[in-house]
Amino acid sequence: MQTRVTRLFKIQYPIVLPGMSWISKPKLVAAVCNAGGLGILASGPLSAVETAVAIKEIRSLTDKPFGIGTTLMMPVGLLARARHYSFSLSLSPFDLLRRPLIPSFKSP
Repeated sequence: MQTRVTRLFKIQYPIVLPGMSWISKPKLVAAVCNAGGLGILASGPLSAVETAVAIKEIRSLTDKPFGIGTTLMMPVGLLARARHYSFSLSLSPFDLLRRPLIPSFKSP
């Protein structure tokens, strides 16, 4: 089945698992991807280190594309766990994740 969504994300079916906090975990994300859809990891409740571990786990379970959902509305305690950065409205969610994570995620 070909749709704009399947072509854009290079998936087999136009099925997307949204990044639902405490539900969209690595095993579920990988299962959706392996079934032909797009799984999105919920990184909102995770620290930067936990997000890195989750991404590595997903990569060990699938070679299919997947996404990582971020949120700007986190409880203060979770935001404080990202202790490497002070929160600023000028930072995008990707800025919060890019610096500590990208070097460890480069493909071999």
